[in-house]
Amino acid sequence: VTALRGQAWCARESGEADQALDALQRAREVAAAAGLEGAGLQAAVDEAQVWISRGDLDRAQQRLGDLDLRAALPATAGEALSLRAHIAARQRHWARADELASRALVVLRAAGQPRPLGAALYAAGQIAGALGDGARAGALLGEALGMAVRAGLPEQAMIRATLDRMTQRAPTTKDPP
Repeated sequence: VTALRGQAWCARESGEADQALDALQRAREVAAAAGLEGAGLQAAVDEAQVWISRGDLDRAQQRLGDLDLRAALPATAGEALSLRAHIAARQRHWARADELASRALVVLRAAGQPRPLGAALYAAGQIAGALGDGARAGALLGEALGMAVRAGLPEQAMIRATLDRMTQRAPTTKDPP
């Protein structure tokens, strides 16, 4: 299952979404046959991520909606919540996105895995920014950047670019005449 998920990740990063989806389908089948429910849930969450990257939010939402996350590892459950927040944000359901992102952060902080937590912090920061809460957005994105730097994750460049864009758009005040 792990090898198939790795294959899927490589295919997705190479722009081969169909190959990624095929590998994840096989991973879910292998996990089911072996009685590895948690591994099957991880593959299903990965599949939802591929659907999001393809822009098919309905398929991603359907995949996530089909999951019973009670058997999932905390990191998997948190990642599913974060993906649901991402979908809600893309659909401009900001209050729902913010609520899901907050729940995802609680679960992922407890799980302690840097990459999914960093991704959730980044998404939550973007949602906070869209809601006009620049201070919270900056704090979340700053935390995501610190985590990415400490873990040596390549996402730090993307986070820095987002923070730079936020800084450029921030309103400025003029000194009184």
